[in-house]
Amino acid sequence: MLDVALLLHADASTLDWETLDREWQRRGIAEWIALTITLAHVLLRSPMPAVYRDRPVSDEALSIAAEQLWIVQKNRLPPRVMYSVAGRFPTPVHAHVAKGTAPVPAGLRGVSARAARQWQRARRVLSAIRRGTMRPSVVAADVDLFLKRERLFALIEERKR
Repeated sequence: MLDVALLLHADASTLDWETLDREWQRRGIAEWIALTITLAHVLLRSPMPAVYRDRPVSDEALSIAAEQLWIVQKNRLPPRVMYSVAGRFPTPVHAHVAKGTAPVPAGLRGVSARAARQWQRARRVLSAIRRGTMRPSVVAADVDLFLKRERLFALIEERKR
């Protein structure tokens, strides 16, 4: 996707997109090319060729791409830290549910459950500090990835309206 974005930034106006698109359709890869160009446009702010402006990719393909962005093999920031730094909570299109509170037992069991939850949160933050995931560069990268994923989901939501 980065290569496509760099190509679009450098040479988008010099390429014959109509001819390229016909060839890609003949080969059966036009939908993949359109998805890659759309992702480069949304996530890396590259120009969008005119031939693809009127041909949006499927919401399903965008959803899968957004989920794939989130799957990385590294330690992540604790969710509350990331959402606090990003200034927003996630809004995935596949998980719209009404907000509600989980029932907490009454009395001493409830106090114990709430204390255990706070202790778990503190342990996650301390573990993230120990692993190095709370370094400013890591926090910035994770928040940037989160916001890009949210942009893709917002594009899908916008199309539904």
